[in-house]
Amino acid sequence: MGRFLNLRTLTLLGAAVAGLLTIILLTRYISLRESQISARLAQEGLTHVMLAKRDIPAARTITSVDVERTTWPKKALPKDAFHDLKSLKDRVAARKIIAGEPVLEGHLASKGSGTGLAAIIPKGKRAMAVRVNEIVGVAGFIKPGDLVDVIVTLEPDEETGIVTKTVLQRVPVIAVGQEISREGGKPKRVTAVTLMVNPADAEKLALASRNDIQLAMRNTLDSVRVSTVGATPVRLVGLPPKPEKEEEPPPEPKEEEGPPPVMVEVIRGATRGMEKF
Repeated sequence: MGRFLNLRTLTLLGAAVAGLLTIILLTRYISLRESQISARLAQEGLTHVMLAKRDIPAARTITSVDVERTTWPKKALPKDAFHDLKSLKDRVAARKIIAGEPVLEGHLASKGSGTGLAAIIPKGKRAMAVRVNEIVGVAGFIKPGDLVDVIVTLEPDEETGIVTKTVLQRVPVIAVGQEISREGGKPKRVTAVTLMVNPADAEKLALASRNDIQLAMRNTLDSVRVSTVGATPVRLVGLPPKPEKEEEPPPEPKEEEGPPPVMVEVIRGATRGMEKF
C-alpha cells in the first residue's frame, strides 16, 4: 500500500514538473517569437498597435474582448498608441472609440481615476443630474455628447414678477438616464439628464432646479454665447413698461423754533403792562 502511494506521488510530482517546464519553454518561445516578429516588422517599417475590435462606449473598462492587435505603418502611427494588451489593463474609455480605430492615450481616462462615469469627469468639473420630462428633455432627442442651454423661469419678487432667463450656455450632456454612450438616433423617455459643469455653475443649476427649467439643445459647432435680458410677460406681449413713479421732493426743512416767549410785567410811572421777551 505504501509503495502504491509513493508511486502515485512520484507520478503526480513528475506531471507537475513536466507541466512547469512546458510553461517555461512555451513562455520563452512566445517571447522569442515576439522578438523575431518585432524585428521583422521593424525592417518592414511596421509595428504592433491595439485597435478597437468593436465600438467601445465611454466609461467602459477595456478588456481583451474590446481590442485586438494588428500591424500598422510606423510612419502613420500616432505617438500615444498602445502596442499590447498589458498596457491597457484597468484603463477606461473617456469617450466612445469607434471599431477599427487605434486606441490612444487621449481616448482614455487618467490612470487611477476609477471606473464608470466618475472616471470620465475631468478635474475641476462636476457631473450633476437634472430631473426632466418629455418637454424639458426636448422630447427625448438629447443624447450624451450634445450641448444644451439651461433656461429657468422664476419669480424673484412680487415687484419684478415672472422672468425667464438663460442662466447656463453650452453645457455638455454626459449621460441621459443611465446611458453614457450615444447609441442610435431614436428618442428615449428618461427622467434625468446628467450635465457636466464647474462648481460655480453647479450652484446655479441647483438653484435653477428648484424652479421651472428647460433644456435647449444647440448645435455642437455653435460656440457663440448670447447675452439676453430675459423675458417677462410685459415684454412678451409688447406692452410698454410701467412709468416709473416720480419721486416726491423732500420736505423743506422747518425753521427751528426758539423757546417760548416769556411774559414780564413792566411798570412805567403810574402805567403797568405785560410785555413779551
